[in-house]
Amino acid sequence: MKVLNNKKLLKVFVAFVLLNFYCNIVSAQNYGEDIKIRNMLHSFYTTYISAGCEELSTNYEPKLIRIKKRYCTAKFVKNLTARTETGEIDWDPLINAQDFNPKWILSLSIKRNISRINQYDISYFDDYSHKESTMKVTVTKQGEDFLINNVLLYDNKWLFN
Repeated sequence: MKVLNNKKLLKVFVAFVLLNFYCNIVSAQNYGEDIKIRNMLHSFYTTYISAGCEELSTNYEPKLIRIKKRYCTAKFVKNLTARTETGEIDWDPLINAQDFNPKWILSLSIKRNISRINQYDISYFDDYSHKESTMKVTVTKQGEDFLINNVLLYDNKWLFN
């Protein structure tokens, strides 16, 4: 077994330090983006659930559409609207329900899911079923903003394949 000379050892050490430094920078950038995405998702879900809980006497649908257009990609909103209008989807996959409950906001949890790039699990405790309800969404960056661009449906298929 050969012993590394000082030059080779120094090169290996410098390469290791540079690689470690690079990984820390990438990790810090990902952490910063993760915080922005979580904040966006929290803002979306609290706003969306609150709007959906408005009294039925008011017409809350246009407000929900405006909120979706603000926090979701145009393609996602268009596809979701089309599938809802045709009756293919008869619930709101963004909340995994047909009706809203203001108590969901109190138990809202947003976690990054490492099984898929930019996937987040949003969950809340549902009083009606006495279970935790979880939505899986993916997020994409458009310009400086992060937007919801996909959601996993009940049949374990993504809205966009």
